[in-house]
Amino acid sequence: MLQTAARESLFRNHAKHEQESKILRPREAGLQGKRTQITRPLRHKVNVCSKRSKSDKDLAKSFAETFAYVVRQTKMDVDQKMKELKDLFAKTGDELSELVRNNEKFVKREMQKVEEAIRRTSEVCAAGKMDRLRDIEGAYDEGIKICNEKAASALRAARTTCDQRIQEADALRSTMKQVLKECLRTNDFVKCIASETRQAVKQRKRISNELNETMKSAEASVAEQLEQAVKCHANAQAEALRKLQKILKDTKDCV
Repeated sequence: MLQTAARESLFRNHAKHEQESKILRPREAGLQGKRTQITRPLRHKVNVCSKRSKSDKDLAKSFAETFAYVVRQTKMDVDQKMKELKDLFAKTGDELSELVRNNEKFVKREMQKVEEAIRRTSEVCAAGKMDRLRDIEGAYDEGIKICNEKAASALRAARTTCDQRIQEADALRSTMKQVLKECLRTNDFVKCIASETRQAVKQRKRISNELNETMKSAEASVAEQLEQAVKCHANAQAEALRKLQKILKDTKDCV
């Protein structure tokens, strides 16, 4: 009887264990399904972060390239205006030199005519007139020298002003080059470079406007100085011719 009771108890325990196993399996399966559902969004989130990181890098690269382009173009603007100013003042110097040469040739020819007329007259009529002729030549040379010094001084002042403005523009351009380094020190490079790129575009426009104004100012100053130089040379020439005509008149009256 004891063996029979023990067997029945063993069967009951085995049946109970089987029943509990059937109950637990679906729960474990459910938990495994839940774990699967949990891990999928995590993998998706990692992919999104990866894409976002790549997008930020592309955006940062795009802004950096745009910024570098603006800086290069600004340097080209500055270099171009420096060349234009150099050419402008060099051309002005050539024009002044040509003006001096032409006026000197004209006055020298007139002096030669008067000198020949004096030499053809008698010794009495020629007395003292050659000295007067040399005085006229000396006065003319001095007048032209004063004209040239005034023009040169005014042009140097204009050139200095223009050079200062260009140097200021170039200094502003140089500060733009430090921006990339400063942005690299920040926690948000993309935001920093985006903001600085917009500022760089504005600065380039400002620099370009200032350079154009500088060129206009230089051209106006050069034109004014050329006009003043022409007037000064014309006055010196007219004074020399007036004195030469006086010598000729005195020579004819003597004869």
